[in-house]
Amino acid sequence: MNKKIVQARRYRSARTLLSLPLATALILTGPTVMAEPADFNRFGVSIGAFITERDSKTRLDGSIGDPGTPIDLESDLGLDKSGTVFRFDGYYRFSEKHRLDVSIFDLSRSSSRQIETEIEWDDVIYPIDTVVSSNFDLQIYKLAYTWSFMRRDKGYLGLTAGLYVADIGTRLAVESLGSRSGNGVTAPLPVVGLRGEYDFAEKWTFRSSAEVFALEYGD
Repeated sequence: MNKKIVQARRYRSARTLLSLPLATALILTGPTVMAEPADFNRFGVSIGAFITERDSKTRLDGSIGDPGTPIDLESDLGLDKSGTVFRFDGYYRFSEKHRLDVSIFDLSRSSSRQIETEIEWDDVIYPIDTVVSSNFDLQIYKLAYTWSFMRRDKGYLGLTAGLYVADIGTRLAVESLGSRSGNGVTAPLPVVGLRGEYDFAEKWTFRSSAEVFALEYGD
């Protein structure tokens, strides 16, 4: 069924394939608020910068079986590939070897670009040279438990497990024609990893963590 030119051909609903690999990030944290002596910090709060290198690909299929166009959000739509976002981290240690960690950060981006290839997305066809506005929303909230299985006078090494809750959405629009389309999902992502800390001088501490999580949505 043809509709007037977005140039837009519209069918009905859609099914979604979403692939969102996230790169490893470096966290540069600010001052930490301590409530106990240095040998046992009951809680801490930090605000820092999350430096990212992103590679995001997505596709939104049509309802009658037509596959949507695979889109590289950075190359095809002009979203920033790298950038720095702020994040909040905090923890509460309820015993010497056990603590809860929380994190909040926002990796959302937006752009407007004249596309160089035809894109079929959510049953809408955007022809070559159309100026398309795009929004990619990604907010992540983390709650995790850490067990410090190895503790020394100057540091610890712990196993962490918990959930990332990812609020993900992608939308395309041609503002001059009032055309908008998109889809999204809120997904709990199990996460596991390691966390460690080492006090190598009186006023300096090295902290590091590595975590793994993944999301498969649709096919």
